[in-house]
Amino acid sequence: MSSPGDELVFLQYVSMESPTGYVAMWDAFAKRKAGAYLTDKYALTNIVGLVGCAREHEILRLLELKKADVLLDLGCASGHQVFASAPFVKRAVGIDVAQDFIDTAKRFAVEHGVKNAEFLSTDGGAIPFPDATFTKLICSEVIEHLIDPLPLLAEIKRVLTPGGTAVFTVPNWNSRGTLYKRLLHGFQEPPFTPITQFSLTSLESHGDAHVRQYSLRTFRELVESAGLTADYVGGAGYLDGPHIGRIIEITNRLGFFRWFTFSFEKFCARVPFFKALSRHVVLKAHKATLQP
Repeated sequence: MSSPGDELVFLQYVSMESPTGYVAMWDAFAKRKAGAYLTDKYALTNIVGLVGCAREHEILRLLELKKADVLLDLGCASGHQVFASAPFVKRAVGIDVAQDFIDTAKRFAVEHGVKNAEFLSTDGGAIPFPDATFTKLICSEVIEHLIDPLPLLAEIKRVLTPGGTAVFTVPNWNSRGTLYKRLLHGFQEPPFTPITQFSLTSLESHGDAHVRQYSLRTFRELVESAGLTADYVGGAGYLDGPHIGRIIEITNRLGFFRWFTFSFEKFCARVPFFKALSRHVVLKAHKATLQP
């Protein structure tokens, strides 16, 4: 059971007002993990990294970046997607609530001479940019951490230019949307237990710090309820099965299997039959050119 104090912090975060406990949790997490978000989290030699690469590939494919674009990655962690996008855009910006993530991204940018990337920490409230600043926006693995995501979606709509594109990802059935996991649950939506206390200990005990669970349908409905138009809903992360993590660690030591598993992920993402059988929902939306 959470205490009244925990509930207050929770409600503060939900309403995007002074999310102190939430920010502190991610600050503590980033102190331990910031480096991994530029290495292991995108390495084809482990299942988490393979899925991360597959998800990022879909994000970049759907964004259709151009040299004139100004990009925002909202919840950028250590900036991997910003750095992947920077060569193809005019300006790339990453924001995150965890200072260690931002510091790690800034160091990487300096060390690798990435001149058009910038990073800043935020308090999780209003996006600190004027209206209609960004032509493209990434919001990857963020929305599932919000009980009331509509204020954030309103901010995303505000900072997008008319006609601007946003690509979102969230876990599909809390990453249990794969064919293997659906078979285990009899093709019924599995039970979901949200995190209710915000601390590093709670995060590690809970496993993912998610407070909402989505499917392709429910996530599309959410995004469109915020006044954005969904153009595409698909998935990323299809490989699954008993001991899949250990299997990938062994097989993907070889270049052929790294190529094969990544190619398999990309193939499944293109086939309509598979799109709902994924670990993650990937959604592309745009802001209308003429606003009411």
